[in-house]
Amino acid sequence: EALEVVQTDGAGNESDPTAATAPDTTAPDAPVVNESDGTLLTGTAEAGSTVDIDVDGDGTPDYSTSADPEGNWSVALDPALADETEVSVTATDEAGNISDPTTIVTDADLVDTTPPAVPVI
Repeated sequence: EALEVVQTDGAGNESDPTAATAPDTTAPDAPVVNESDGTLLTGTAEAGSTVDIDVDGDGTPDYSTSADPEGNWSVALDPALADETEVSVTATDEAGNISDPTTIVTDADLVDTTPPAVPVI
């Protein structure tokens, strides 16, 4: 964050302003992760952040992508994840601050693969 700093002495005299930059130490909000059938993960995160996805619970990202300027992101999962796989997603901003994780569980029932009944004529 850019700041302008002015020093004032006891008599009220002010120095010329000088520019200073405060470091970004604030983690981004936890990413939003939409429900998934295990083939595609989508959601939103801080614009420009790196989105890391852990699908095997070892704490190491298995997939990584970037949030676009509107904060949207998506990752095609290949191979598709098994039903009821726990997925953890974090966002890391440009300063290296890491969000709290968001966790979802995949649900294969989100995709309707059952054909409709044969029509009766």
